[in-house]
Amino acid sequence: FCHFSSPLFTHSNLMISEISISSHFTSIPSFIIHLLLLDLCETVLSFRMDLNGLPFELIQEIDSFLPFEDSLNLQSALPRCLSLLSFYDSIQVCDDPNECFIIDSKGRKERRPFLERNFSLVARSLVNLKEVTLMVKEANPYALPSTSLSSFTPFKETSLYCGGGLMGRLVSELEDSFPLLSSITIHIDVSFDSIKGHLLYCPTEDLYFALRSLTWSNCKVLIQISFGSMEFSESDALARNFLMRGMKETMEKIELSHPHANVEFVIDPFQGYTDMTIELPNLEYSFAFFYYNPSICDAVDKKEEMMESEGECDDSSSTYPLHLLPPPIHS
Repeated sequence: FCHFSSPLFTHSNLMISEISISSHFTSIPSFIIHLLLLDLCETVLSFRMDLNGLPFELIQEIDSFLPFEDSLNLQSALPRCLSLLSFYDSIQVCDDPNECFIIDSKGRKERRPFLERNFSLVARSLVNLKEVTLMVKEANPYALPSTSLSSFTPFKETSLYCGGGLMGRLVSELEDSFPLLSSITIHIDVSFDSIKGHLLYCPTEDLYFALRSLTWSNCKVLIQISFGSMEFSESDALARNFLMRGMKETMEKIELSHPHANVEFVIDPFQGYTDMTIELPNLEYSFAFFYYNPSICDAVDKKEEMMESEGECDDSSSTYPLHLLPPPIHS
């Protein structure tokens, strides 16, 4: 529907397409390509006339069912169709394509999906944008830091250790929308098959970017990052202790530079969970490391089995107790 309503479908563009198609399909006589494109052009123009003849209310009703990209095309093709995007004030962008959508927090309009690669365009198009949420469920733990990432690079391929982290990239893509925001939320999950042989650095780029660039604003910032390891090995002690030392050093730096910050470090030996939390008036940062066994919490078909599985997930057997592991190194 909206491919035909798009402004890309003009007579001149179709003629340019004729030259391009003829150069690729030399076996097809050029006059046949010309006739086919002329017929398509007439169909498109007729289709547009039919759209222009529709009542305004019906066009808006059609628009309300369209994804963001198609809605934008429709508005470009039919300027009299007023944008409904002004109703939307919240964005959720995710590495799961089924969880990228814009939201009307007041419930007046249904949420609309969009493509992750169009996040920057979406943000610029929402004049009343107030809330942004970034969720990365399967962040690449081996993504290399880079300063030349484009907006088309998936968020999951952005390294947590590049300058500014994912928060820095998110703010850069928000552009002029950023000063108007009331909240930014980031959830990043990084899964390792094993941490054996790794030197795990505490991911602080997002934290320090937020401290440098966001603490002066009225925007509430929540950053949650987690590292999970599928397997446990006795030789993990080096990687685990290296990570915990980095967490401790980070907290010490924050306590010196922000003496009013609420800083907490937790080790739960029964749940196999290590967590650091830093809270300031408009910033909350948390980083967690844990071991887990996904086979215990796999989804099951039967409701009874699912309930039993949920019960097992609450049991300490679903993680590796840290009290059985060597304690973290204290500096």
